[in-house]
Amino acid sequence: MSTDSGQVDDRLYARGRDVVLSYLTGAAGAWEIDDDVLETLTPSGGHRRIRVCVTDGPRWEVPWADARPRHRREPDGWWAFVRLRADSHEIYLAAESEVRERLYVLVADAGSGEDARPGQDEGPDPAADEGGRIVLSDDDVRALAHRWGELDLTQ
Repeated sequence: MSTDSGQVDDRLYARGRDVVLSYLTGAAGAWEIDDDVLETLTPSGGHRRIRVCVTDGPRWEVPWADARPRHRREPDGWWAFVRLRADSHEIYLAAESEVRERLYVLVADAGSGEDARPGQDEGPDPAADEGGRIVLSDDDVRALAHRWGELDLTQ
């Protein structure tokens, strides 16, 4: 949930979170369970977890730790990528497992000595520095995009 210059400020993140919440029609309720994770309750009592990543620039940045596989005990969630502009927004929904797989591939590629992708800042290799960030481009995110109807908050 960061911009190209570093961490997203609280106001930008709050705007991005509000955009995601506006897309959650059919939810019985929604609340924040972590700094960048929303949880929704369906009318039948089911839960959906949505990680929110916000930017106002050309790329999204996520922590290196998000490239690690999740324990299978937790149900797979979703990831909302929000780009805010002064008068509009773009929002993409992706399956968390698919995002984590893409992040893992990016980290593995960086660790294999391949050149960094264009536009990626110089700095520590995210595969070697757990404090690093992984940069996702529009192409990365759009390739993972799902329809919001697949979130299925009606049950």
